[in-house]
Amino acid sequence: MVFNGFIHYKNSKIPFVINKFQMDLFSDKSALAEFMKEYSFQSQYILKGERFINGTYSTEILMLVDHSVGNQCFLSFYIIANTQEKLEYDTLNFQSTILDNVFQYKYKFIELSKSGENLSSSQKEIYKIPFNLKNCQYDMSFKIGQKINLGLLEDFSRHGELSIKTKEISISECAEIIILTERFLKFLTRYSNITFEKIYLTRKGINVANLYCPFIGKNDYDFDIAYQNFNIAFYGTKLLNNLGLELTNNIENSIPLGHIGDYKSSFLPQRFIQQIMSFEYIFEKINPKSNKCLQKKLEESFYEFLYVISINADKNNLKSLTTNMKKLRVDITHGYRYFYDFDFADKTKLYFSYLDYLIECMSLKYLGFSKDEIEMFRNKSFFW
Repeated sequence: MVFNGFIHYKNSKIPFVINKFQMDLFSDKSALAEFMKEYSFQSQYILKGERFINGTYSTEILMLVDHSVGNQCFLSFYIIANTQEKLEYDTLNFQSTILDNVFQYKYKFIELSKSGENLSSSQKEIYKIPFNLKNCQYDMSFKIGQKINLGLLEDFSRHGELSIKTKEISISECAEIIILTERFLKFLTRYSNITFEKIYLTRKGINVANLYCPFIGKNDYDFDIAYQNFNIAFYGTKLLNNLGLELTNNIENSIPLGHIGDYKSSFLPQRFIQQIMSFEYIFEKINPKSNKCLQKKLEESFYEFLYVISINADKNNLKSLTTNMKKLRVDITHGYRYFYDFDFADKTKLYFSYLDYLIECMSLKYLGFSKDEIEMFRNKSFFW
């Protein structure tokens, strides 16, 4: 998508063109030179401006700049108002297939329809999950059904709606909530490519603005069946509270997510190293100042969560399993072997699954869940 308009800078207006998330500024006036002098090589700042529609009228645009170089600004998030009125909103909303999967949209829709609910005439809140972010209390609300009172202003897409009431008119607040929601879904799905088909802002239930960010896109996988009986309300608050502690890439207290991959990286040696790093990180959180070597740490952790291992031979000989994992890590990091990918016939493929489940179980333990609650997180049958 391409947008054009101008940003407000001091007492001047500097024209821009946004293509995807790159904004180019152009002007023959001194304002652009002053802007570049102030903001070139700066990061994480906010700009305001106007976006033109059909060259006849404009709406407000609010931008969070990741970084800028010269007359180019690289945006991480931006909000475009739908009307000429001042940008005012009270709720941030998401729609996506992944959200529908995790919050069991199809199953709840069928259950409510069977019980006599008319979901074509009213919305129904299915889940309300409280959480804390930056010392503020929020609620993550998932609703299904139509808002018939809005008439033709209603969004008739076949999706549930995840809504979070905002505290202020702030693109930084919206960005933090979106990053938290993306990381929350990343942990739940164990899949790194989380996308939302639509992110928008409403005021008193009416859509007033659309938000654009790199997380907008089509979902490429269906997680539906795995979450049919998932108790998201029970696990949600602790997960959100922990993930909200640190929204940067440098974490000290949050559970690890860097090892989570997608289809392209599922069996790459780099991901195996990332899994080991995540394992070491979360083991240190659970057992501070442990002096055990990697093999002993793995053996102790697998023994505690033995159900994450699928093959009886591996269960009965943890020492051999952990020795092989340690050797593989040494071979990769010290250059004894060089991999482009692991052979599909190689048993090392199982190590990725073992470590994924193990790190997940250890993370839940770190969050304070009991052994039974950890085992039931995937309803047992979804371990293998």
